[in-house]
Amino acid sequence: MKFKALLLVALSWVISSSAVAQKTVRIATGETVLMCSASNIASAYDVKVDNFYYNIIDDSYLEVTAAEDYDINFWPYFDAPALNVQHKINDYAGDLVIPESVRIEGHDSPLPVRAIGRCAFYNAQNLKSVTLPATIEQISEGAFANCGISKLDMGANDRIDKIPNWMCYECAGLSDIVLPSHIQSIGDGAFMCTAICELSFPDGLIYIGEQAFFGSALQKISFNGPKTRVRAYAFADNPLQEITGWECLTELEHMVFRNTKLKEIVLGSQLSRISFGTFNALKNLKQVICYIDDPYELQNDTDLSCDDLFGESTQDGVILWVPDQSLETYRNSTFWTSFFTDIRPLSQVGISCVKAVNPGAAKLFDMNGREVSDPRPGRIYITSDGSKLRF
Repeated sequence: MKFKALLLVALSWVISSSAVAQKTVRIATGETVLMCSASNIASAYDVKVDNFYYNIIDDSYLEVTAAEDYDINFWPYFDAPALNVQHKINDYAGDLVIPESVRIEGHDSPLPVRAIGRCAFYNAQNLKSVTLPATIEQISEGAFANCGISKLDMGANDRIDKIPNWMCYECAGLSDIVLPSHIQSIGDGAFMCTAICELSFPDGLIYIGEQAFFGSALQKISFNGPKTRVRAYAFADNPLQEITGWECLTELEHMVFRNTKLKEIVLGSQLSRISFGTFNALKNLKQVICYIDDPYELQNDTDLSCDDLFGESTQDGVILWVPDQSLETYRNSTFWTSFFTDIRPLSQVGISCVKAVNPGAAKLFDMNGREVSDPRPGRIYITSDGSKLRF
């Protein structure tokens, strides 16, 4: 009898648990009331509204997520293989505009959509474009990785200051992106192996992570901030041909521009460190324009030679242009002559810069041709008559 009693108790517990799991939750969106089972609440998302999956965070805002959890380990080194893990196709598809808020029953007002969760759109092979609302404050790792997106518009957002690691990793069709105006950093592998061809970075950008654009389709980039640090392999293995705003760069780690199609390199006066192989395997290189007065300023590794910086790059006919007053010092430096045999003064090619003392009322333009009212120290500007000034 005791055994039968215990069995009945156990059965009643299972039945009651099942009943709880099948209870319904009412979610209101506009005039529509959706029904979902509480078993969904325990899955990868809390609620589904108008074909978007959300988690309710702190009962105060929503995070866009996926219908299921994706257990992805992104490979943190430059020659990482493509994501060949077989996962269920994420069912986000078409052109999506993420709403600013969603009405959930039990809340007096709509909950704002403030975050995009980890791998939220991962492997959404039928996704075409996504537009983010101004309310988004945080995007997590791999949010759009390995999906079919071709356009990502983040331009309406002024709250995001960081692009997360691997955000659009392996998005082979992504060719059109509008970055937030206030971002300060771009994470590791964020746009690795994408189809982006041209990009102008926001003024506030100070950091670009490892492999951020490795293996992508970049041909032209523009730096616009006061100071930017670039980590290893950030632009390696791109068909990169043109860079403006070199003067922004302060640190370049190893292999940053490896195997690109650059013909010209500019070493600005703010550059304090370059590392092994930074300009490795540049087969089209023709000239290096250097505005660094002290040729020993970049010799921050006693075991490093200039040949190590430009290893495997063509040496035939490559000219190093240096400040006139430092010409002989460069020519006598074993560091620089380990790679360059032709070192010339900047004045010969007409690209020397007069250090500005008092430019007066002269109009100044940056290297992209935009008028500038607040010139920054260390940067080069062009006057209306075409001359160049260094501040």
